[in-house]
Amino acid sequence: MALIVCLFSACSSGLEEHVLSQYPNGTPMQIEFYLKNDSLKVPVKEVRYNLDGEKEHEGTFENGKKHGLWKSWYTNGEKKSEYNFSAGMKNGEFTEWYDNGNIMFQGSYANDMPSGRWIFWNIEGKLEREKQY
Repeated sequence: MALIVCLFSACSSGLEEHVLSQYPNGTPMQIEFYLKNDSLKVPVKEVRYNLDGEKEHEGTFENGKKHGLWKSWYTNGEKKSEYNFSAGMKNGEFTEWYDNGNIMFQGSYANDMPSGRWIFWNIEGKLEREKQY
């Protein structure tokens, strides 16, 4: 995380933004931020936007692989998901929400596999079930 903070603050001179795709009206759809290292471009962050220019998801990379917290949002601005990656694999807490803001499910991953206790709720926020992995 300290590396990312450094990249986006005082060390930003080597950071380059690249629009990977855009909507027909020219609004960016997906942007990646790279650390310029000699002739190599090392991705450090990805942001995807909806047609209105609001974030749909964002996350960071380390050594070219997803790493750290990745977040996504519904078009109404409510959180859709938060999950953690380590070296490109899902590791740690994973939470997904309904578009009304209530939690849909919560659990953990270990090396890309569901792990431990997972809890599931219905759209009204009532506990539906629990599952142990």
